[in-house]
Amino acid sequence: MSLEEDSHRTIARPAGLSGYTPQTYCSVCGKTTVKLPSHPCVSQHCVNSIHTSCLGTETEFDCSKVGSLRKALDITAPVSYVEDTTSAPTQSSDIESSPEDDLAHLLELQPSELVKVIRELRVELSRKNKLISFYSRVSSNISGARDAVVGVLDFIDNIAANHSSLGSLNTRTLASSARPNWIDEEWVNHITTNQDTQDWWTSENPRPLRNTTTAFPPGPRLACPTDQPVACVPGLDASTQLGPDAPREEDVVVL
Repeated sequence: MSLEEDSHRTIARPAGLSGYTPQTYCSVCGKTTVKLPSHPCVSQHCVNSIHTSCLGTETEFDCSKVGSLRKALDITAPVSYVEDTTSAPTQSSDIESSPEDDLAHLLELQPSELVKVIRELRVELSRKNKLISFYSRVSSNISGARDAVVGVLDFIDNIAANHSSLGSLNTRTLASSARPNWIDEEWVNHITTNQDTQDWWTSENPRPLRNTTTAFPPGPRLACPTDQPVACVPGLDASTQLGPDAPREEDVVVL
């Protein structure tokens, strides 16, 4: 081997690339040059070549500049060379790739190289099988949780529907007014419209409280008239039942 041939040794592919070594590849990126525009080295004795896209601003390819070209493409792998004991790729023109070419290339490989190819293919196959298993397991879990997801969506829809209908709800309160005259009017209306309450009111069940917030005015203690559906307290004079000092409704207790 001449000095010029020795200085243009075959450059190895960057470390970390998967798969087997193609018959011809770019000395910078390590990918195949089949069906892709490429340039040979300026030396006629050099077997290295480069993709046109990896050449950058250079017009010619000199394999001694592979390191700087890799750095320009952010490829951190250092430049290394193929050992003499390995089968180095030969310089050839772009040819159509076919299964026969791949088979011929495989037949030219040494047993140790075939073992390396098989091991790399096994690693790639194992990785893909793990991906398929992962996606199958995830899709199965999603399918099993479909009912729970549908239930949560229905619950959210019900909450949204209830929230949107709150403004149209008619609220009704049972609270009575704090004004005494309004309490009397409401009580009279309640007695006249409710027979059970009217029967109770005209009976002797309503009794005065022992202690009231309003003192009983002096006077004869008379029974409540049976025909007077007002806030009557038995034992008070009828003339004082509706007076300003009359006990309020809350002063009457049901026994």
